[in-house]
Amino acid sequence: MAETPAGQADDRVRNITRGVTSLSVQNIGTSLLAFVLLAALLRFFPIQFGVYSAVLLVVGIAGSFSTFGLQAASTRYVAFLRERDEGESWSAALYLWY
Repeated sequence: MAETPAGQADDRVRNITRGVTSLSVQNIGTSLLAFVLLAALLRFFPIQFGVYSAVLLVVGIAGSFSTFGLQAASTRYVAFLRERDEGESWSAALYLWY
């Protein structure tokens, strides 16, 4: 892999840090929102928590099988293409995104 100048490396580190921070904030916000919505759901609607948990479990398992490793495979494929041709890598990444 070709070496990058120091300025490009700093930009890459800054972009990665910004992305990780954004994902962390999103995960915390999603967790807090799920907690609040679960409390409201249990308070205002007469459902049993066991039914809710069972439905959530089935949806979670189905979601895991629906991706079936697609995220890891696409990440590996884009990284593989980046070593060969960066333009082709961006094309593949954009194709997988949309």
